[in-house]
Order: sequence, then structure tokens, then C-alpha cells
Amino acid sequence: MAIYHVSCSVKTGPLQSAVAASAYISGETIYSNRDQETKRYGRVERILDPGGIMTPEHTPDGIVDRTSLWNAVEALDGHRGQMCRSWNIALPHELSFDQQRELAQEFIRREFISRGMIADWAIHNSTEGENVHLHVLTTMRPIVQRQDGCWTFGAKARSVTERDSSGRAICIGRDKTGHKRSRKRKIPTIDW
Repeated sequence: MAIYHVSCSVKTGPLQSAVAASAYISGETIYSNRDQETKRYGRVERILDPGGIMTPEHTPDGIVDRTSLWNAVEALDGHRGQMCRSWNIALPHELSFDQQRELAQEFIRREFISRGMIADWAIHNSTEGENVHLHVLTTMRPIVQRQDGCWTFGAKARSVTERDSSGRAICIGRDKTGHKRSRKRKIPTIDW
């Protein structure tokens, strides 16, 4: 009988790297622009399918492989930013490998790609051969179209000024120059 398992974490700098996470799940050698190092991991025998990148239709032209994707994300989010979500999902061992692969790709399309995320995925197994699981890295920023028609990564949230019942901005004091400061709150730009 299949045992359900899913876990999710957020890769956050400076100690974690989306480039390193992608190199781990894919078994590829990937160069990181952020720390000027090549990321490479052993134990590639555990990788049953190196997968690849799945993208929504409106993905920027420059995102063609793992290296370009995760280096672009790390450049946007900086040294201390939240770069990606890392998912680990068990696959039913009762299914054949082809069925597991098809199930994984359909799940990624339905749950991540349809919502506008870019997903980097691979299928692994344990050294004992009884723990087939899916690794997925997903972007945390929406992809938006700029005024010049090009697509790029957008903001994770936007700031909104809070207003009272009459529609005036709620003042919380003054800054050093004497200008009023208004109460603000962040609203996510996406529902992920």
C-alpha cells in the first residue's frame, strides 16, 4: 500500500542556494553566479529521472535551462531573499516507473504550472530502492508582462496604504523631515 508523504520548505539565502538545490535534484553540474562556484553533487545513481524545467506559456525567453532560471532568481532575490520552494513528494511504489513519471508530470502541470509557477523536477530513489519520490523546486515570484511587452519576474507582494472609514490614509506619525507617514500593509500578488 502507498504511504503518503509530502514536505515543503523555502530555500532562503545566504546559507541556502536555489542553484545548489537544482544541482542536487538533477545531478547536473551548475555554475552559480552568486558565489562564483560550480555546484555538483555525487550519488547520481539515486536519480531515476533528471526531469527538467516545466514552464507556463508566458515564461521569459531567457529561461531555457536550470542554470539560467535559478541564477536569474538568485539575482532578483539577492543574498538573503527567499528564492524557491522545495517539495519532496512520495510516489506510489505500486505504479510502474512510467506511471510514476506520468503522475508526477500531471501533478506538476495541475498544481504548479497552471498557477503560473516555473517548476524544476526530478525523480529519485533511496539507496535501498524502495523509496521513489519526486523533488520539485518552484518559483516564488509571479511572471508579469512589462510595458515594453517583455515578460519578467514580478513582486511577491505589494504595499497598500490603510485608510479610515472616510477614505483618508491612517497617519502613524511623521518622519524626520516632517512628512506624514501612513500605515501600510503587504498584500500578496499571488495566491500560492
